[in-house]
Amino acid sequence: SSFGTASTSRLYSDYVKEVYEYGLMMGTTSNKFSPSGNVTIAETITAAARLHKIYHSGNSDFDTNANPWYKPYVEYAQANSIINKTYSNYNLPAKRSEFADILSGAFPNDALPAVNQVDDDSIPDVKFSDSFALSVYKLYRAGILGGSDSAHSFKPSTNISRSEVSAIITRMANPSKRIKFTLIYVEPEILANIALQMLDEMQIVVDTNVQFVSTMAQMEDLYNSSSSNTALYNQLSGNCMTYCQKMIDKLQLQIDIIAKNGNYNEFADIKTKLTNAKANANTLLTTLKNAKTVRAFLENSLTPYDNYFSSLEALATAYDTFTNNLLGNNRSLMSASIPELSARVPNFDSSSDFDI
Repeated sequence: SSFGTASTSRLYSDYVKEVYEYGLMMGTTSNKFSPSGNVTIAETITAAARLHKIYHSGNSDFDTNANPWYKPYVEYAQANSIINKTYSNYNLPAKRSEFADILSGAFPNDALPAVNQVDDDSIPDVKFSDSFALSVYKLYRAGILGGSDSAHSFKPSTNISRSEVSAIITRMANPSKRIKFTLIYVEPEILANIALQMLDEMQIVVDTNVQFVSTMAQMEDLYNSSSSNTALYNQLSGNCMTYCQKMIDKLQLQIDIIAKNGNYNEFADIKTKLTNAKANANTLLTTLKNAKTVRAFLENSLTPYDNYFSSLEALATAYDTFTNNLLGNNRSLMSASIPELSARVPNFDSSSDFDI
């Protein structure tokens, strides 16, 4: 491959090379692949038509002089039941749901055998009754799709990049590249009750963080007044370290709750964010312990606290996403604990932060 930009996405460079050599994807110019660019509906149909034709005839020859350029691919896809609808604008970026629907028709079912256990309704943001669900679950089970995050979320309404498509099409063409994982359906009530246990501990983190910020504000006042009250400084800094350790312990307890209750994949993103927040809290605590004066305490510890606060915001977002997925996939479920989650997700207000 002579694509100069493919190296900007090293994770996908091998996939880009393979799809180019297979003749399944072309560059956006003679020397660029544009890995972060969107894939259009026309390009998706083109890739599916090429895959289908190679599988059934061994070649991917199409009329390259047609106008519009994608016309022969669309006609082939319609004639071979790869697609069963027309699109108002083939040049629009393909949503992930559209991409999966089109690509799943490229091969017969026996060419996409299930290699993964993916239970119905186990993909966090794809309910099995969704119009595109059969295509998505088929490709997940075949190891073609694996999701966009550690929880294997599909993100059906978002666009898909050329680099991601290169990986997916490579897995279609080369079964040895297909990915293995397991997604087990867990009753929403179970997940909700586990989350509520975690949020009990998270609320303590929230409340302790408020105490921490208040104490740091007192430290700021001490700093600005040029006070030499060492005893007060030592008392306040000791309080800060106590609060910090308490938050570390409560973050770890949430990780322990996940492990104790089955380590369900639905909590994967929250667990990642908990681990990151705990690491940042430990860095903050170490900085506080190493500070010997008021000036050093404040001037050296602001960046670690900013990092920790950002990780708390990311953790709150992960809890919110988890809750929205649970509610979105179970809107008719009459459960007291699931709606309660929405009211319990922490909200970190950056205005409560302090600044020198």
